[in-house]
Amino acid sequence: MLAMRFASSFFSLVMLLTMPFLFVSCATTADTDIPVPEGYEVVRLPIMDGAILKPKGWYFRHFGTQNSYVYRITKEDSSETNGFLTGFSITIAPEVSKVTHQKPSEYANTVLRDYPKLAIVSKGSGCTYDSGQGSAEQQEWIVDQRVNVFGSNIVCRVGITTMAVDRIDLLVVIVFGTPPERMGDKQANL
Repeated sequence: MLAMRFASSFFSLVMLLTMPFLFVSCATTADTDIPVPEGYEVVRLPIMDGAILKPKGWYFRHFGTQNSYVYRITKEDSSETNGFLTGFSITIAPEVSKVTHQKPSEYANTVLRDYPKLAIVSKGSGCTYDSGQGSAEQQEWIVDQRVNVFGSNIVCRVGITTMAVDRIDLLVVIVFGTPPERMGDKQANL
């Protein structure tokens, strides 16, 4: 399956471009050579045969659906809920057109348009680059979203990045969240 073979290298590229504070290794060996700064620990990424750095004391969760793989690092324990206030999730959807009947780049627009939001803080202009597996389209939005999580109904700042590679039928969606006290202005620490 081309999409799954490519997902590992694309995932590495995604992480290096969008999260400079984390280093990802998608090495195929059991051991990792990720340099671990103080306060972080290495977490293996099942299915991707990779690893990522996670702040110590934070939570890692991974799960899959019939059509996607999700990796989540959060400050709060999200194992009992599907939400979080601080952290990020990465959803990798290979063969997205078989489910959505849209090219990945078209479905990325649908994801952004339909994402539950109170207000759009900013929209990135989007960019296209050569991913090594074809042209990749990247879009970035920051939105304010009302969420009911951990018994509270609050507004959070959410960063959403989509990366679509139509040639290999792959969509990656990264969602960053931060609570109200860290929102600040447009330059919130996401």
